[in-house]
Amino acid sequence: MCLKKWKNIYQNSTSKGQIYQNLATEPAWKSCNLTIKVKRIVWSSYIQLKLGHGYFKSYLKRVPAHYDDDKCDCNNSSIQSPAHLLLECSKYAPDQSILKNKLNLQFLTLKDWLCSKEGFTLLFEYLKSTGIITRNWLS
Repeated sequence: MCLKKWKNIYQNSTSKGQIYQNLATEPAWKSCNLTIKVKRIVWSSYIQLKLGHGYFKSYLKRVPAHYDDDKCDCNNSSIQSPAHLLLECSKYAPDQSILKNKLNLQFLTLKDWLCSKEGFTLLFEYLKSTGIITRNWLS
């Protein structure tokens, strides 16, 4: 009963986060990503990407005295957002290609990364191998 009520409230909510509103997800008692064992730095990177608050320029530009520019170094025209870093950034194209092959997909979407157990597992591999969204990553 409680889970049903939670799902109803979530589905009718107009204040979902920028990323979540496009994923068509539903609340569940246990998230399948909680069983994955990774280092705290990787888990922290994952949470930052999901929340949209972290060590990437689209967020840091909003914080006073950090960055004047939100453009990614890969082309100086794309905004360095979580979606860009996971799906489009040419600096990580080889890693993205490997993961597309593992998921047997031609194109990756945020839903592929964030809404399936296979996607979670591969996302954690991606975060571990690239080191993106860590404090020293932007230096």
